[in-house]
Formats: sequence, structure tokens, C-alpha cells
Amino acid sequence: MPDLSDFSDKSRDTLNAMSIAQVVASIGAPDEHVQYASVPGWKVGDGRPDLASDDPAVMQAMGRCAASRVRHKLPAMALERVHLSACGWCEYPLEEVLKACAWATMASRFVTADVLEWTNTEGRKYARPGTLTGYQNNRWATFWALPIEERERQIKAASGAIEASPVVEYLDALDDQKPGGYVSRRPGA
Repeated sequence: MPDLSDFSDKSRDTLNAMSIAQVVASIGAPDEHVQYASVPGWKVGDGRPDLASDDPAVMQAMGRCAASRVRHKLPAMALERVHLSACGWCEYPLEEVLKACAWATMASRFVTADVLEWTNTEGRKYARPGTLTGYQNNRWATFWALPIEERERQIKAASGAIEASPVVEYLDALDDQKPGGYVSRRPGA
């Protein structure tokens, strides 16, 4: 077999016809470069936002609420179908909701790119798409594997039940800060 690690056109054609396992057996293990989805508003080192949840349905409900509040900045969207006229997340400051959504994007570990790259002794490179796709966070992967009806049911439940939400303490803390300009719209507050 010819030296495939020279990465000539002929070698690349041969490598491209092989499975990843065969390429690894022929020329060794690659460097893997994985890129995950991210959005502005939160970065590693900022700490977990107060409103962040490990529940994908909660984060989807929050994301829909945030999208409905900024829809004038977005292309025309049919948000009425995905966001009630008011939900349990509407009274939270938009900045905090967006920060939690940005954190959830990172926590979901959604792969946007996976590249396997081999470098030979002359510095020439050979790259192939990797095998990682979709959500690498099992909870998110499980949620998105559900039938759409079940996902929508969970999101709807997560969009209204503010008293059952794990962030009631956060809302109570904001209630304590009313003189600073925050006015609660929570019933009984």
C-alpha cells in the first residue's frame, strides 16, 4: 500500500474512500476540533445565571418569551403560536432571561461543527467531518427526541407555572428590591 500520509491527491482519494476507523488504522489518530453552539450574553466563567434551568422545556419556554419581547428586532415570525399573550416568564427582566438562554445554549452542548484533522511530518493537513452531531447533553438530546406533541406539552407547562418554578427565590429577591424600580406583577406580591 502506498504511503497515504503524504496527503497527495491520490492519497486523499484513497483516504476519502475509507471509513474513519480505516484511516486511523492507516495513518494514526487525528486531532478533533469540535465547535458547540453559543450566543452572546453569557460566557464560560460568568457563573450559572439565576434563571438558568437544566430542564430543556423550561429553557424553551423562556426562549419563546424572550423572542416575543424582541420580535420587532427579528424577521417576521408567527410567535403567537409559540408564546401566550403573557406567561410566567414575562415579568422577569429580559436581560436575565436572555442570559439564562445563552447559558442553556452552552449547556445543551449542541455540536455545530466536528472536524477530524491529520497533520503529516511536512505540515500538510488532511481533514474529514467528524462523527459528533446534535445535542451532546443527554437531557437535551432526550427532550428533542420526544414527539413534537410531547415537547410542546412540556414547554406549555413550563411557560405558565411560575409558582412551581425553581426560580421563585429569584423572583422573591427581586420583590425585595422594589424601591430600585422593579415592580412585581406576581399575584399576591
